[in-house]
Amino acid sequence: KTLNHISYKFSNNFFFTLQNYDDLNHRQSPTFYILKSFISKFDENFQRLFFLHVFLLIPIFFYKCLKIVFKKTNKSKLKTIAFLILLFPTFRSYSIWPDPHLMGFLFFLISIYYFIKFKYKAETLKYAILNTIFLSMSAYFSPNFGVFVIYFYLEKFQSSFQTTGG
Repeated sequence: KTLNHISYKFSNNFFFTLQNYDDLNHRQSPTFYILKSFISKFDENFQRLFFLHVFLLIPIFFYKCLKIVFKKTNKSKLKTIAFLILLFPTFRSYSIWPDPHLMGFLFFLISIYYFIKFKYKAETLKYAILNTIFLSMSAYFSPNFGVFVIYFYLEKFQSSFQTTGG
């Protein structure tokens, strides 16, 4: 174990590490490292296996998004496209050596899934709320995803404006 790694510092002394996070010269949000500190008690192979399985949700949600948008396309073609993500070197390396960006991307993809359900299936408040929750979670893991709140808000506003006949 790398004892100076930030997740181990959170595991050993959570409040001190959180209060002094700026002094650790770490530029990412602490959310991922806080999550990782909960499983840092297990050996490194278990941690890698855990995150590998969590990140396997990415091609699954990507496929679910494709299936809604491209209804008339052959499902086997959509599965092939979705599972091409597994070939990307960045995906493979971040799945074995976990990084906050991939966790943020997972939650961002889930937020896109609920946005697509909101837009193409049924404009219900439930899908809008789930979209917002998962977008917020993605921004906590990787703040660069937070900018998409502008796009989602404008789309939801435009959608509700068209529905009311305005």
